[in-house]
Amino acid sequence: MHSLFKLIVGGFLLSAGLGLASASTPIFLNEIHYDNVGADTREAFEVAGPAGTDLSGWSVVLYNGSNGSSYATYSLTGVIADSGNGFGFVAVNAPGLQNGAPDGLALVNSTGAIVQFLSYEGAFAATNGPAAGHTSTDIGVVEDGSDPVGYSLQLSGSGIAYEDFTWAADAPGTFGLINTAQSFSSGGTGGGAPPPPVSSCGQPATVLSAVQGSTDASPLNGQTVTVEAIVTASYQGSDQLKGFFLQEEDTDSDGNPATSEGIFVYDPGDAAHVGDQVRLTARVSEYNTLTELTSVTGFERCAVNQALPTPGSLQLPVASLAVLEAVEGMRVAFSAPVYVAENYNLARYGQFYVSGSPRLSIPTNVVAPGAAANALAAQNALNRILVDDFSNVQHPAYIRYPAPGLAADNTLRTGTGIAQLIGVVDFAYGEYRVQPTALPLTYVASNPRRDQPAAMPDARLLVGSFNVLNYFNGDGNGGGFPTSRGANTLEEFQRQSDKIANAISTMKADVLGLMELENDGFGSTSAIATLVGQVNLRDANNHY
Repeated sequence: MHSLFKLIVGGFLLSAGLGLASASTPIFLNEIHYDNVGADTREAFEVAGPAGTDLSGWSVVLYNGSNGSSYATYSLTGVIADSGNGFGFVAVNAPGLQNGAPDGLALVNSTGAIVQFLSYEGAFAATNGPAAGHTSTDIGVVEDGSDPVGYSLQLSGSGIAYEDFTWAADAPGTFGLINTAQSFSSGGTGGGAPPPPVSSCGQPATVLSAVQGSTDASPLNGQTVTVEAIVTASYQGSDQLKGFFLQEEDTDSDGNPATSEGIFVYDPGDAAHVGDQVRLTARVSEYNTLTELTSVTGFERCAVNQALPTPGSLQLPVASLAVLEAVEGMRVAFSAPVYVAENYNLARYGQFYVSGSPRLSIPTNVVAPGAAANALAAQNALNRILVDDFSNVQHPAYIRYPAPGLAADNTLRTGTGIAQLIGVVDFAYGEYRVQPTALPLTYVASNPRRDQPAAMPDARLLVGSFNVLNYFNGDGNGGGFPTSRGANTLEEFQRQSDKIANAISTMKADVLGLMELENDGFGSTSAIATLVGQVNLRDANNHY
């Protein structure tokens, strides 16, 4: 049996069965002109959508593909008028629309979410603005500078959503009118108006607290449920979580603080925007102990621009992990500042840990190993949570923390404060995390980097440490390569040894602690003997 999904936008029901194009983008960029023969004239773009749609708060952001940055923003206003068959257009003059190779446009809705990020003459990744971290989709047709004045690139075909159409080569411009080779029809054959509105919104539904239950596993696991709630965060991009978070309007609909009122919905297909009230049918699943909804059918948008549920209050440390389980999938606001506790995976995964304390000590640094250290480790585990970047991409091209992006001159030091952290609580890879929704984060330089170490006039010793990066010297006589963890060849080891010995000699430390040095004893051919000998060769005053 073919499933049928529905999408209500601007008063019209958009529906499609399997085998038809999905009505997932009912408001879309429909026409673009950016280059023509001679001096460019009449540069513009056009947005199409169901008549009656209020575009107040929507915008189109223009992007330069050479550096991925935005260079202009055009705000959209007003209600789309009916130009025929229940659809209409808003055309915007955009002098200076750049000439590609590549450049792009991002259509942004009233909540700041990306609806489309299209480009011409190639694809690229945006580095700032609402499309930051997203890669554009090339429309596949171009204006090469020889096109007549008054021509444009337009969508052609028949349907009711962007996915029903294709971009066509230059044709006489039709800004504000239906395109030459385009018709709007729910059946894709032209001439038919959209079907009348039909909705199940407001009918009885399963509350999310019943789906979540009071433990870390859903009592409805494996069952199919119909829910209706507010979208509080949407991360549906291919490089994101491929889903969105839902939460009941009442932050404690069942009066039980142990049951969460929110949930993650794995659904990359249906366009869900923050503030939408949606109704859907889905299967309850436990994905690596995260309770979520999957296999979505019957998706309806019941209302837009709804007030979000008030975030619950959270503070670190928590009394137990059950506190976080009780708000899994919900909006939370930390009631006190938090501090960067670890940034090890910031560049690799775009994430870092925060704590309620300016510093979390490694247990055996401050207490004896054993029971005391184990107790402190348990306390630390309740006093930190991961701040994620709503993506599972490894080594992302754009790292959003700290704003406007991680760079050599814009780092995120441990001990840095975050004035207020607001987001949804998520769970993945064995730990709870926060997906921030109030961005950019506001940082407090509570642990600034000093220009130089404080002067110590009475110091008698210069003490340092050095990671020698798996200094393994083979058999100590030029053989034994490749080694188990270090150099693959003698030549590679010699380059490594020269660099490290030169650096240590330059440091002139009185006491030096070494890390990642091969532990093969202290004989004349050992790694430690080889390194000490190389350092001492470089300075007659060295006596290591």
